Amino acid sequence: MRLVKKWVSLGLQFILCFLLTVNFGQPILVQGQDLSLINEVIGTPSSTQPETPSSEIPNDASELPDAFPVTLDGIELWKISAPFEGITAQTRVQGQTKRIQNLADDFSMKPEDVSIVKPKGFPTLYLRTKEFFLLSITPEDAKIAGLSQQALAEKYQRTLLNAIAEYRQRRSGSNVLRSLGWIVLASLGLGASLYLINRFFALILIPLTQFDSLVGQRVRGLSFGKKTKALIIQFIRFSINFSKLFSYLSLIFFYITFILFIYPFSNEYSAQFKQFIDSNVQKIVGAFLGYLPNLFMIALIVIITYYIIRFNSVIFSEIREEGIRIPGFYQDWAEPTSRIISVLIFIMGVMIASPYLPGFDSPAAKGITLFIGVLFSLGSSGAIANIVSGILLIYTRAFRVGDFVEIEGIRGVVIENTLLVTRIKTYLNEVVSIPNSKVLTSTVTNLTIGIDKKNPGVIIKTTVTLGYDNPWRKIHETLCQAALRTGDVLKEPAPFVLQTELSDFYVAYTLHAYVSNTNTLMLTYSELHQNIQDCCNEVGIEIMSPHFSTLRDGNHTTIPQKYLESDYQAPGFRVEGIK
Repeated sequence: MRLVKKWVSLGLQFILCFLLTVNFGQPILVQGQDLSLINEVIGTPSSTQPETPSSEIPNDASELPDAFPVTLDGIELWKISAPFEGITAQTRVQGQTKRIQNLADDFSMKPEDVSIVKPKGFPTLYLRTKEFFLLSITPEDAKIAGLSQQALAEKYQRTLLNAIAEYRQRRSGSNVLRSLGWIVLASLGLGASLYLINRFFALILIPLTQFDSLVGQRVRGLSFGKKTKALIIQFIRFSINFSKLFSYLSLIFFYITFILFIYPFSNEYSAQFKQFIDSNVQKIVGAFLGYLPNLFMIALIVIITYYIIRFNSVIFSEIREEGIRIPGFYQDWAEPTSRIISVLIFIMGVMIASPYLPGFDSPAAKGITLFIGVLFSLGSSGAIANIVSGILLIYTRAFRVGDFVEIEGIRGVVIENTLLVTRIKTYLNEVVSIPNSKVLTSTVTNLTIGIDKKNPGVIIKTTVTLGYDNPWRKIHETLCQAALRTGDVLKEPAPFVLQTELSDFYVAYTLHAYVSNTNTLMLTYSELHQNIQDCCNEVGIEIMSPHFSTLRDGNHTTIPQKYLESDYQAPGFRVEGIK
């Protein structure tokens, strides 16, 4: 009821606005006319009127310019397409429409006041009242209409008198009151209709809170995730609200058209409003229908592009799973190659479909494309370099995801290799992102790529410097034993030691061992160093600075106490004699 009262109130306010804005008074007829209107009505005497060559008068109506309608209260009376005495057809129509409107508003004019006259010496007939000329009927007008001047003048006279009679009848007091009553009823009907539409859509709205149970009863075993359910609910709400809005706008359109038509003083605006809406709707529908062939081509291009990309994915999936083998094409190339080709196919599809898009050739589209191109060229040089470097790194097979590498002094496992950056996870659980352009220009040490059936592990090495007083064979055996105690070190191939340097005070022993798990390489190194210390201590080999041996006499050994004999005593200084 509140909604009904609201719309009734709005309707009454609308009526009052009409009553305040419409002029009920009688117009004041201006006897004087401007020069163009006087020329259009009076014309030039035949004695001075220049003769129009017959070749200038079109023989076919299709050769004439556009015809302009003369109207009264929005209703067309007749059309004029011929100029007269230098006055265009459009100017003639404007003058006739204005004078006919003034005549219709002059309720003191009677039908017998409108007569047909032909001044002497003039080839033109006129319709006029007792006070002023209304319009002219030229020989060209008659020729275009296919009638004589007298017949055309009588036709114009009948049409004019009937139109004025209807115009005045619509503006009579009884008709105005009747139209106001219809407006009130229309306002009440609009309010009631809007209320019923609102109630109707409230009733047909699905109880969205019970969506899962409602669908579950229809389709057994069907379940929806939260995001899927929210998307479906949003679509249902949008569809219902759009239908309700469309119903509201349709009702309001018919309401406005009706009240403009039923109210006498706004009757002419009714046709204009309806024509405005109809023309725009026709433009939209016409544009849509005209765009259907392009839309069909776009849909066809989208479908073809989609299935080509799907076919490309299937082919490279078979290559990745070794279902298809191409000599010289590695398995790890399959996925990136599939992505690159899919992107190229997509770009090609967009380029082929672009000419069919609306506004493709418009200046705005060209300007936006140019602006994006300039931005891309100025700001993407680094990105393009990284993308090219990323592609080169893929096909050079410098590393793969999961490999243990060293790049720019950073050691870790490759966890991601994109077109722009390479990400490495260090043993400290840090993720380091390195631009591909920098990776391509750096030395990459890959500790994993060499592991295969023939080479089951990667070699790790560590160097120990010991004095010359230790037997080298014993040191070799001790270091190899320390390596075999380390968890990730392989027994086959066996560890080995190389004497890499014979210095002035010490010998450098480099232990080499094979490991299969490169992901825990830092932990393996730490465990290996611990085992070297333990094994050396167990066999009595001191790991110390060899320079300390020059002061060995009188110093306690550096071997931990638990590895020494129970009766061990630090040696004293040896003194041979005193002079």
